[in-house]
Parts: sequence; C-alpha cells; structure tokens
Amino acid sequence: MDSSNSRRVSAAWLSARHAGHFAKRMAVRIGSWLTALLLSALPPAALAADVYPSQPVRLIVGYAPGGSTDVFARALAQKLSEKWKREVFVDNRPGGSEIVGAAAVASAKPDGYTLLLSTDQALLSNQFLFHKLPYDPVKGLLPIIRTMDAPMVMVVRANSPYQNVAQLLDAARRDPGKVSYSSNGPGGHIHQALNWLAVKAGVKFIHAPYKGGGPAMQAVLAGDVDMTAVPLSVAEPFLKSNTLRPLAATSARRLPVLADTPTLAELGYDVVVQALTAVVAPAGTPLDVVAKIATDVKAIVAEPVFAEREIVRYGCFAIGDDPREFSQYLARAASIYQARVVAADVKLD
Repeated sequence: MDSSNSRRVSAAWLSARHAGHFAKRMAVRIGSWLTALLLSALPPAALAADVYPSQPVRLIVGYAPGGSTDVFARALAQKLSEKWKREVFVDNRPGGSEIVGAAAVASAKPDGYTLLLSTDQALLSNQFLFHKLPYDPVKGLLPIIRTMDAPMVMVVRANSPYQNVAQLLDAARRDPGKVSYSSNGPGGHIHQALNWLAVKAGVKFIHAPYKGGGPAMQAVLAGDVDMTAVPLSVAEPFLKSNTLRPLAATSARRLPVLADTPTLAELGYDVVVQALTAVVAPAGTPLDVVAKIATDVKAIVAEPVFAEREIVRYGCFAIGDDPREFSQYLARAASIYQARVVAADVKLD
C-alpha cells in the first residue's frame, strides 16, 4: 500500500474512533424518543390512532419513478390503501442523494399523513457525505419500521482471470492499482462496499465512478473495469446468461438464490453493506399513529405472497421490526457508516 493510501486508511481509523462519540450522542437523542414511546400508551394518545387515517396519506420517495425503491413503494402503498380503506399515494421527489425527499418530509406537518419511504442514504450516509443538510436525520425524522435490506453481489466478467475473491485480492497485492471497479458514483453503496473491502484486505483498487448503475455494469461487461457490486435484481440476467460470474455477496448471510456464493464476511472480511429501505415520519408525529403504521406495515411485509413477490425474488431480506428496534439499529449503525465514508475519502458538497 502506498504512503498516501496508508495516510487515508489511518485517517479513516482515527475518525472511526471518534465515531463512537457520535453514536453515543445519537443514542441519547433516540433514548429520549424511546421514553416518549413508552408514555404514548396513555389513554388520551390512543384516540389519534383510532381515527387514523381519515384522509389520503402521501408516501414520498426520494427517487424517480421506475427505480427499485419506487417500485416497492407503489406495492406497499397499494397494500396500505387496501388495509386502511384510504388512498396512499406515492409522491416522487428525486434529487440530491434523497435529500429533496427527506427534507420535504422533515418539514411536513407531523400528523402521519406525510411519510417517507427512505433508504439508509438519507438516514445514515448523507450526514457524513455532506457538510450541511437541509434536514436533520436524527432530530427531524422519526423511525417507524425497516422493511427490507438489499445486499449486493460482487461480480466479474465470465472470462475474467479472477475465479474468486482470493485471486482478485492477490492480484491487487502483487500490483497495486491493477484491479479496478466501477460504481454508480462517489459515496454510494458500491463505492463504500468495495473501498471498505480494500481497507479491510490491505489492498488498493482503482475506483471508476459512473453516472448510474447501468453504465457501471456496462463498464464491467465491456472490459473497461474488472468488477463491480450490484443488487441481485441487476446482476441476475447476466448471471443466468453466463456473461458475469459472482464472487461474493455483501450480505450478512448467503443469498438463497446464490447458495454457492460466499459472503465477504464468511471469507474473513468484515464487509456487510446492504441498502436499507424503511418508513419514517416527521419528528413529532403522534407515537400511537407511528405504532399503528409500524404494526400494519409489518403485517404486510410478513405476508408470504407479498414478501416473495416484492422482496425475496429481488434477492432482498425482509425485516419488519418496530420503532424501538429501528431506532436502536440507527444508533448502532451510525459509527459504521461514518467509518466507511471517511475511508472512502469523499464529500459531495
């Protein structure tokens, strides 16, 4: 590893030490919210949930129509409309790494009628990627429920000389700067995952950012770069046609549809990077309403037909937790995301 890369890695680990302090502060903030959650069981508060929803509910998505987050949002909105007997409509607010959508929800009236189908981009990554945000992911948004995790598959061309992760890392050690990867842009899940792998393995990769996952995939297929990491739904057609070869999954456990493909974690590298999808509300939303939303969304996610059609078949893992578990996850994950972003050495403003 060259000296400049060593300095970056050292800086990453130094910052990661300070990340613990950040996580503690976040835990204190979220602990206050958990206390309020316990108090929400008082009888007067229950009246709001009894009549909720009494009007249409807007589900904001921070991405353009047609993407994976939007597709899931529309499926969830349809099921909620059926359950609540009220329209739940998707409002797309694309732009700025989900900042536009998150800011719109954080500033909305906290009455349960404006929700955000968010990803970990808005809830965790952005606070470390941007110097200043128009919303506070801790103070401005209230966690309701995590719906699913979407891991990625690390892939190379079918005719790549690298048959497995060990061979790829050996090549990177022998010739620093030889192995390259494409991503859908600096600071995103692909960049964080593969750069974090390089940090953990003590190697250096060449990062080639592209404007979107499609061009990043085409760069691998064309032989312009050696590898990338994409959701299974993106990689699957190429895996079935034997134009791509899977090397590893970025999930905590193996993907059922790729049972023979190991995870990076089981190969000995502490690299678990999954795109989180979750429902959140503006801070101050009545907590009994929050509890009702969490209960109803959890029931939908747990439906075998819905889970298979909207989650599992895309190589994702259903979650369906509660607000307490969700908030505790955010407190734990903050320092992990900070360390990965610092290691990637990127700011987006």
